[in-house]
Amino acid sequence: MRMILKPNFISSIVPRGHSTVRNFATNSARLSGLVQTKVHDNGYTVLSMNKKPVNSLSLEFLKELDKELELVQTNSKGLVLTSTMPTIFCAGLEITEMYQPDLARLREFWYTVQGVFLKIYGCKIPTVACMNGHSLAGGCFLALACDYRVMVGPKYLVGLNETQLGIAAPFWIQEPMTQAIGFRKSLLALMLGTAFNAQEALNIGLIDEMVANTEEAHKQSDVIMTKFLKIPSLAYHQTKMQMRNDLYNRLNDNREKDVDNFVDFIMLPSVQAQLGAYLEALKNKAKKK
Repeated sequence: MRMILKPNFISSIVPRGHSTVRNFATNSARLSGLVQTKVHDNGYTVLSMNKKPVNSLSLEFLKELDKELELVQTNSKGLVLTSTMPTIFCAGLEITEMYQPDLARLREFWYTVQGVFLKIYGCKIPTVACMNGHSLAGGCFLALACDYRVMVGPKYLVGLNETQLGIAAPFWIQEPMTQAIGFRKSLLALMLGTAFNAQEALNIGLIDEMVANTEEAHKQSDVIMTKFLKIPSLAYHQTKMQMRNDLYNRLNDNREKDVDNFVDFIMLPSVQAQLGAYLEALKNKAKKK
């Protein structure tokens, strides 16, 4: 689930195996590995994805992200999800996890993708996506799982563009977009694999705010998080989950079936051929540079 090589798209697929720390007042920090965390004086955590070059979601990265999300939810008042990359929030799933995969690893990979989504979507604390750059495919669904989205614009892109790679996003990735922008706009965007620039995304409600630069994105994330933290936490979470429980439970109660569906689809010869052709195109492009 990644961005496609188009003239207007930033290239984001990288083979498997391939920081800046924001200027926040903090009282503690974890700065090692693929995820960086800093605790703001107001008691919320800024979690920065830190997998160069584009925060592609490999199994190892997802596992670390899942672990950090569990710690944040347990020990913090709120979560701001962002990136250390200057122009990328998250470029999506690691394509090589899905091409000619080991089936056991593929199943673990998708189960971990589900787990990360569920932790953010059902998070007991307020969540804000501070989208400092391109946020396509997996980057988009991470942002959609959050309670609020602030994005740098207008040039950066956001959207679920899986169909352009020959992949269909599952219901639990599609539905948060429908919740945000409505059925008809979502249907067309999902079928066409549309990527919206930040201004377009703001106009249709895919994001909540557009700002001029990363510094402003962090300032606005702090503003909205401060508002969220004034609400009693139990009332906040109960209200959120009354509106999200249906989707949360449908995925959480059927994770193995969803993994089966994903594996069956990805292993179709036509899908594998499409993924292989895409990787080959990336290699050829890299050779020409």
